[in-house]
Amino acid sequence: MIERIFVPLDCSDLAEAVLPYLERLAMGTGIKVRLLTVAKDEPDRERANSYLKSKQNQLKKRAVEASISVASDGEAETILSEAEAWEADLIAMSTHGRSGALRWVFGSVADGVLRRSALPCLMVRPEGLAAQE
Repeated sequence: MIERIFVPLDCSDLAEAVLPYLERLAMGTGIKVRLLTVAKDEPDRERANSYLKSKQNQLKKRAVEASISVASDGEAETILSEAEAWEADLIAMSTHGRSGALRWVFGSVADGVLRRSALPCLMVRPEGLAAQE
C-alpha cells in the first residue's frame, strides 16, 4: 500500500507534468507527499522554498497533504537517499525536462533514479515532449 510519495521537481513546467498524476493518486486518500527541489546557494534556497510552497498550496487545495524539502545537490543519488530517509513508498517524477531555473536536467537524473531505485517509480513523460524533440 502506498502511504508516502516522494516527488523531485526542478521548477520547470516539464517536471511539473507529474503533479496531475500525483493529485489523482493522493487526493483525499491520506497519502503523504514530499516535494523536493535543489538550491545551490542562499538566493536559490529562498526561490526554491517559495516555489515549493506554491506547489504545496496547490496540492492542499486538492486535499493532498505535502511537505517540502530543499537539497543542495540534484543528482539521482540525492533523490534516492532523501526518498529513503523519508521512508517513501514511491518516487514520482517526470522522465525528461529541460534545464530548469535551478539547472537540474531531469532526463539523466530520472534515468539514474529509475535504474538505481529499490523503490517503485512512477515516471511521467510530459505531453507534447515528442513534438519538441
